[in-house]
Amino acid sequence: CETFRPQARAVARRQLGIPDSARMALFVGRPESRKRPQWALRAASALGLTLHFAGPGTLDGAVPLGALNREDLAAAYSAADLVLAPTAYEGCSFAILEALACRAALVTTKVGWTHDLCRALPEAHDFVSPHNDLSAFQRHAENVLSGGADGAILDASVYIRTSMTLDRFGAEWIKAIEAVLKP
Repeated sequence: CETFRPQARAVARRQLGIPDSARMALFVGRPESRKRPQWALRAASALGLTLHFAGPGTLDGAVPLGALNREDLAAAYSAADLVLAPTAYEGCSFAILEALACRAALVTTKVGWTHDLCRALPEAHDFVSPHNDLSAFQRHAENVLSGGADGAILDASVYIRTSMTLDRFGAEWIKAIEAVLKP
């Protein structure tokens, strides 16, 4: 999708009304316990970042951005110094795919589809933390924020933008359906 692509941070921040000097982390999604918004709050605080929250509802301690349209959500990924996705459960998170497509600095956990990402790109371990260890998540966040995963984020962004397209998904579904229908 062309909406989710890298953008200049200053332009994205102007679009959202966020000062250039802000130290901003971003959490995207519903603030439910299995997505661990409290981990995002703790990691952001430990790194001196203000957590911004894009999604429905409220998240105490975070700056609310509300439920954003696609263009503003893409800008939010690009505006953030760090995207935090400490989920305990995901199948294939749109927020993670979108953040990576935007080449956002991201820290997430090894659940669901991220296992496949780590198999395809072993360097993704630089930003994919064990799913059950808050301390490891915070260490990964510090590493990513300091630029320690820039190469892995770039590789993952290219991978997402070239391999995770709707055309590719459609072709894979057609192959799966054809395999089921074969006698």
